[in-house]
Amino acid sequence: MIEIKVEFIPRWCTIGACFESIFKILDPHWDFVDILGLTAMSYRINVSRQIGISGPTSLDWISLIPDMANQLGYEAVMIHGIRNDRGFVHVRQEALEFIEAFLSEGKPVIAWDLWIPEFGIITGIDDKRKNLKVKTVISNPKKDFFPTKKLGNSIIPMLLVFSLEEPLADYDFQEALLWSFQAAWRHLEGLEKALPTYTLGLKAYDTWIKVLQNGEIRWDGHAYMLQYLHEVRSTIPPFLQRILKNSKSLKEDHLESIQNMKKLYEDVILPLLSQLSSKFPFTRPFQNITSENELESVTNSLEKIRLAEEKVSTLLKKFASW
Repeated sequence: MIEIKVEFIPRWCTIGACFESIFKILDPHWDFVDILGLTAMSYRINVSRQIGISGPTSLDWISLIPDMANQLGYEAVMIHGIRNDRGFVHVRQEALEFIEAFLSEGKPVIAWDLWIPEFGIITGIDDKRKNLKVKTVISNPKKDFFPTKKLGNSIIPMLLVFSLEEPLADYDFQEALLWSFQAAWRHLEGLEKALPTYTLGLKAYDTWIKVLQNGEIRWDGHAYMLQYLHEVRSTIPPFLQRILKNSKSLKEDHLESIQNMKKLYEDVILPLLSQLSSKFPFTRPFQNITSENELESVTNSLEKIRLAEEKVSTLLKKFASW
């Protein structure tokens, strides 16, 4: 078996956790805070019609992953295919060769849907290419090995594996920072195209509140979204603090915008998300709302978060002309 040692920290944002694992090997300079900040993942919110658990991972990853890698100074190499497409067997074979080649170079591979529809890390492959050694958010030793025949044939009928090539020679941190702010603004304003039946950006809060008020919500998804949002939004203040401390090319009005964004997250958004995520833990049986007063309290909190992030979006827009 080809196998490499990889440290993996389970997180709600599994794509961020996987990038974190790779960069501990390739470039320890970037940590989880930097990764989510520079890729704008920290600002993302995406929900399904009933606020199911699929919201945070139902994004256009084929387009997003190359941008995320570039933002961190690397080129992404990717193999992907759909189970029902002609030639899928050849795509899976290509993916196994890809996995073997990168592991042989000491580089882990990130894959979609290893036991569950989330991202995980492939750290090994056996000599006969029948099983993969994997690390995922599932804390079960029986799930440490994943049959290669299930690659692209698990819960979601999509195969997606990728890793990172050598560093980009022309990487510019200031340009990456500008891109991240602009991408965050485009996302919050809904200028990105959402997948069918999903809503992203600030409008996602409107969908969330409406579904709560109509009594159509999935309580597992409600709890999952709150845990996920609390985790990714918690990385924004420390990332902005690093920018304030280390970036020397910022104009006075940009510095003020960053300070104001940081204050909105510290004083308004994160305290509310902390309360909500504590009230609705992602544990069975899932907590639901049992009274009109409780419903009003939860929807008011979400409305306050939305209003605060609308102000964040206004501040982010200032970076469009940086």
